Amino acid sequence: MILLKFIAAVVLGYLLGSVPFGLIMARRHGKVDIRQYGSGKTGATNVLRTAGKKAAAIAAALDVSKGVMAAVFAGLIVGESYLIVGKVGLGSLVAEALAAIAAVVGHNWSVFLKFRVAAAWLPFSAGWSPCAPRQRSSAARSSSSVPA
Repeated sequence: MILLKFIAAVVLGYLLGSVPFGLIMARRHGKVDIRQYGSGKTGATNVLRTAGKKAAAIAAALDVSKGVMAAVFAGLIVGESYLIVGKVGLGSLVAEALAAIAAVVGHNWSVFLKFRVAAAWLPFSAGWSPCAPRQRSSAARSSSSVPA
């Protein structure tokens, strides 16, 4: 069961990362296929060149959300009851990291764009933010001995 949850988190991360928001924004705002202009990639920089600032800002925000949402959904799918080391559940952290990596892979080699290569620094950098260490619960803090 746990393996299926991890696989679901990775597949969902890949599919979220695969959505070409830059291409969608350029088609909607600039009425162009950005793969034919500039660098030929579907990132926010190329959207800026071809469709303008507003479309580029929206594309950048959506690209950031791909990495974040992949990690958040992975944490929700897996939960923290797996891979327990001491009193810390590492299951969701591992799933979030795998989903964030899958989102980057999906952004770079999108199934919707026939696996064409794109630049993925926005989903990459944003995907790690939910993976940051969490504050320990108050019960765990009270049981640890802290010198006064």
